[in-house]
Amino acid sequence: LGLGFKNFGYVGNGVLQYSKQRLSGYKEALGSENVVDCCLVAYLPQIASAADSHQVRETMKQWVRQIKKPAAVFCSNDIPARDLADVCLELDVSVPNEVAILGVDNDFVECRLSRPPLSSIEIPAAKVGYAAAEMLADMLGERKLRHEGHFSPDPIRVVERGSTSMNAVIDPHVR
Repeated sequence: LGLGFKNFGYVGNGVLQYSKQRLSGYKEALGSENVVDCCLVAYLPQIASAADSHQVRETMKQWVRQIKKPAAVFCSNDIPARDLADVCLELDVSVPNEVAILGVDNDFVECRLSRPPLSSIEIPAAKVGYAAAEMLADMLGERKLRHEGHFSPDPIRVVERGSTSMNAVIDPHVR
């Protein structure tokens, strides 16, 4: 919203809980007046075969062709964000001018190997790991859970890189 986008998309898994929660949070942050065009594909924990991988990319290509541009696209994590950047490059869709991409996890390798480098939300992974270990210890010790079975810390920050570094202006000459 801060970059001036009016068209929004989401790429993630329609089955996995974390992906559904991120989509829900994205929609909530955008407000009910904004529509999110979704591309739900089978990602993590892993794509089973080369045929499945090909199908995911074909689904994503079709989605990229039809999404109204310029669009801000939020991805469930950095893996589909990098694949989306690759698909855009293959289709000659400009990132970030036509499709701005934001991932999650700030995975250094995924973000840096992408062209352009991916902007990503850095999450407190170590804090989440410690909380999970505490809950497991509580469960094994048959104690009351410290985090009541749910731990959801706030993200640390958005690490901006090339995939979002622009303002959404419809007129190409002005852009």
